[in-house]
Amino acid sequence: MVKYGQRPCQKRFGKMILTLTIQNFVLISRVCINFDRGFSVFSGETGAGKSIILDALGFIFGERADSSFIKRGSDSAVLVCELEATEEVLSLVKQQGIQVTEGTLLIKRILQKEGSSKAFINDLPISVGLLKKILGEMVEFHGQFDHLMDPSLHLKIVDQFAQVEDLKLGFRNAFLSWKEFKEELETLEQKYHQFLKDQEYFAHLYEELKKFSPRNGEEELLTKEKHLLQQGEKIYQTIELVAHAIGQRNESVDKIRRAHKSLGKLENMFTDVSLWIGEALDKLALAEDKLEEDALKLDLNPKRLNEVEDRLLEIRSLARKHNCPPDQLENVYEDLKQKIQMIQNIDENVSELKEKIITSEKEMLEKGSYLSKKRQEAASKLQNLILAELPSLKLEKSDLQIRFQTKEPTLEGLDHVEFLVDLNGTGQLSSLSKTASGGELSRLMLALKIVIAKTEISPVVIFDEIDSGMGGATAAAVATRLKGLSESSQVIAVTHSPQIAAIADHHYFVEKSGDPVSSNICLLNEDTRIIEIARMLSGDEISEEAKNAARKLMAN
Repeated sequence: MVKYGQRPCQKRFGKMILTLTIQNFVLISRVCINFDRGFSVFSGETGAGKSIILDALGFIFGERADSSFIKRGSDSAVLVCELEATEEVLSLVKQQGIQVTEGTLLIKRILQKEGSSKAFINDLPISVGLLKKILGEMVEFHGQFDHLMDPSLHLKIVDQFAQVEDLKLGFRNAFLSWKEFKEELETLEQKYHQFLKDQEYFAHLYEELKKFSPRNGEEELLTKEKHLLQQGEKIYQTIELVAHAIGQRNESVDKIRRAHKSLGKLENMFTDVSLWIGEALDKLALAEDKLEEDALKLDLNPKRLNEVEDRLLEIRSLARKHNCPPDQLENVYEDLKQKIQMIQNIDENVSELKEKIITSEKEMLEKGSYLSKKRQEAASKLQNLILAELPSLKLEKSDLQIRFQTKEPTLEGLDHVEFLVDLNGTGQLSSLSKTASGGELSRLMLALKIVIAKTEISPVVIFDEIDSGMGGATAAAVATRLKGLSESSQVIAVTHSPQIAAIADHHYFVEKSGDPVSSNICLLNEDTRIIEIARMLSGDEISEEAKNAARKLMAN
């Protein structure tokens, strides 16, 4: 066996897994695997630990694991993966504030004995959910292609192949406008029906407030006036007292006026004093006039007091009735006025909204129909391409049809799409989601993946025993398709098939040894690879004939 790392130097290409280090994970004590471009396979005897590699890759890219995955006798498992990431992945990583060097990411997962786990990107902690979301578009796992059997994903597959994102965006905008108008109409009609129930009551409240004619802030003004009116007699007495004190007929004021006149006769003497007394007399006269003016304006009769008190009582009664502060009654009145006007104008508003709904629905259906047309055209091409792949995978009797059904509009459009299959040439198509798993189904799913990969390429595609139940020419056909897929993606697979192992670019051997048992991984060179493929062909007894057969497979 050639220990890992002894391999020809090949040029690495971007968007791929570079290394995977596994420590204390299931049966592996420690191993470091270097990956390269193209098609890589892992083989080994049953129970050697091949599936551990895929479990480790799944865990490093965000899958859950429990303490049973920790190697016996260890407190924790540590996995580290170095990869060259896509621009989309790098953008998501940078959004988390993580520094990136030359497009390379270092992913680390730690699994603790108590069952907890931690995730890191470039040594910065990150949630497992976010890790899975970030890397989900870069690495694609395939067991029995269970995810492709989900009917809810079939429309997405068609859309990926059809490349209709712009059309979908246009439809979604039209759909949302149509839905918004419908919801607005529904809300308006609900309000209208509610208003109709309370129309008489609203009308009564409106007319009551209209007749009362409330004004914001009126209560405060009336309260001040009430206080003034209640002090009426006292105010009149005060006015009379002040008027008498400063009036023209007051003896004291008359004496001051005569004194001022006497000072004026003394030329150039006491001019300042004379001026001040004159100004004081002028202000007294102004004060007398203003007092007389204000007194005339005052309405301090008891009748006005009764009117003010009645108005205040009614304001406060109406405020309690409408459950609002007294100074907000005018706002309540305006609100009722708008409600009455809305009821009166409801027919016009409903008619306007219905017109908008008709227009937006027409636009939505036109865009949806065009989107559906493009989808069906693409689905027809996709269907034919998949059918063309089937003979090479020894499925010449199988059939596939992509069925379209019109549904109520949603954000995704007007189409319900489902894949129907007939794997045994019975002439009866049934839903892919209801088809029992098996070798034929796996090969059909592989054909689908190969065709989809031409438009939607995942940088890394990982297969778990895609060759299960296959042999001979069928396995050789699958091997050829996997090899073709590896021209656009880094393909990693666990296999029992010598045909698939022989066509791979890189062949890793997994074996168990030691006490306690531990799994080890080696990268095979040409000689050791011949021995492993011969074992896969003939079993433990490796004959020269088996070696020659292995050489022949590798030469094809």
